[in-house]
Amino acid sequence: MAERDASLGADIVVNYTNNKASAKMTVSNIQKYGIKALLIQADISKLGKIRIMFATTLKELEKMDIIVANAVVEVVNLPAIDMIEEDYDRLFTINTKGAFFTIQEAANTWG
Repeated sequence: MAERDASLGADIVVNYTNNKASAKMTVSNIQKYGIKALLIQADISKLGKIRIMFATTLKELEKMDIIVANAVVEVVNLPAIDMIEEDYDRLFTINTKGAFFTIQEAANTWG
């Protein structure tokens, strides 16, 4: 999605939690379109980090037009019957809470 939007002229923010190498590769791929590409590390399971991500974006790019909340984790090779509370909490915190508060912060930022 980032590459497609960059090809249409959108400046891009690539957020990552742990995999900096992959995020840097994405930024490198989208920079070929001659747009601004910003790399930010923000754990979206933490509301404060989401707010910092948006503040940094506005400082560097001055505006936002599109938000894509697509951070997802999954538990692989573990049947649901064997999942423990910590597994579920991690899934819910990132996949649901993180996406919700990312979108909420976007709405608050756009005013």
